[in-house]
Amino acid sequence: MTLAPAMSRQSSRLMWMVAAAAVLTVAFSIAMHWVTISREPTPEAGAANIRSLWPYWIGSAALWLTLTAVLFALARQRDSSHDEPASQIHPAWIIVTIAIVARLIVISTHDGSLSDDLWRYLFDGRALVSGHNPYLVAPAEVDPKFPRFEGEAELASRINHPELVTIYLPTSQWCFAAFTLAARPITSDVISSARLLRLSLSAVDVLVILMLLVLLARRGSSPWWAIAYAWHPLTISEFAGSGHQDILGIALMFAAFLLYDGTLAGTTRWSPALAAAGAVKPVAIPLAAILLRHERAAHWWRAILIGAVASALLYVSVGIWPGSLAMHRLLDTIDQFVHQWAFHSAIYEPLHKLGVGLGTARLICVALLAAAAWLLWIRQTERYQTARAVLFAALLCSPAAHPWYLLWALALHPLSPGAALWVASLTLPWGYLVLGDVESWTVPVWGWGLTYLPIAAALLLDLTRRIHRARTRA
Repeated sequence: MTLAPAMSRQSSRLMWMVAAAAVLTVAFSIAMHWVTISREPTPEAGAANIRSLWPYWIGSAALWLTLTAVLFALARQRDSSHDEPASQIHPAWIIVTIAIVARLIVISTHDGSLSDDLWRYLFDGRALVSGHNPYLVAPAEVDPKFPRFEGEAELASRINHPELVTIYLPTSQWCFAAFTLAARPITSDVISSARLLRLSLSAVDVLVILMLLVLLARRGSSPWWAIAYAWHPLTISEFAGSGHQDILGIALMFAAFLLYDGTLAGTTRWSPALAAAGAVKPVAIPLAAILLRHERAAHWWRAILIGAVASALLYVSVGIWPGSLAMHRLLDTIDQFVHQWAFHSAIYEPLHKLGVGLGTARLICVALLAAAAWLLWIRQTERYQTARAVLFAALLCSPAAHPWYLLWALALHPLSPGAALWVASLTLPWGYLVLGDVESWTVPVWGWGLTYLPIAAALLLDLTRRIHRARTRA
């Protein structure tokens, strides 16, 4: 007699928490307007940047806490086998509508200054459309008196590490070119083009949300789980705000999962999509082993061959093949990234500060990632859980841990929640403390502690619980 009222009260509380999360999502998007970053190398600029970031950090924490409450309520509802709360509007429409509104607010009011990667995207896209290979000429090498395309000199002046050719891979290059062609009839102004590019990448982000909702429906999970990604402040700020190209790879990763889990499952048609995701960022490549583990042995070589051919075609299409000048210059940039760049990393930088050599520290990180991936693979866990854990481990073992790198793993959180990953989505943006030091570009030691000690605590708690459950079952 008391079960139904209790279920009704729990569903009502859930809806109130969802409503609060929706309001805070919009409020956070509005607060992004006050985040304006200067890269002028002066102490005054750094201090102003920190003051500008406080609305971002406070709004992000408030929204994260509200989303956490919603996820806890969803977990209790799932464990209790409660029905979905009644609603006249399907949750998917609410989720997508709020996600779109939040992104449009950020795109129209925020200047995108948290990151300057967009200028390289525009430079590469315009170069490719004008018939020039983006891997052959670095921005510092252009002649402003003889521009190869409109806006070349202005874009080159805005790009970081202009002495290097682009590091962005073929799938991204063709997407940048497609955007350039689509935007050409609208504007050639680089500022307007940057805003349009953020709008285009946000449209891809909304597509990811729709694919996530489909995968949740196939699993019989509540669509409200999708707000862990769709309304997350990190997703909004890094894609709508900064327009990072990682969303292209995440979308292709989801396309691969949809092809694998759908009516085409077992046909290896997911392989080209995952190969294309790997040609956005190589972090997607290990996911092939996760899907192959569940394929019949007869499909292994076919999947590998199709993926390899798709990848080779992408690289050849932009002039990259063994011995080519484009490959040589790309490898030079990659070498710089691998051996000289580091940012706010969980393992690499502490090892280096403890006196471990740069090369040794990188080898340790690679070994830890390989060991983690192998252990996760042999455990035969559910594919989304394994993929999420591998992507998260890749971030923790990377010498550079920019906040948007986490979004590859966070996109899978609604399908396979992870406590440490969720904590990281709150703390990793402390890396933006680097914008308070625009002279030497360093994050203070206490910023590293604020970021990674809570993550370590969550990982330790999760390990303790797993050991306890194993002992209980034994």
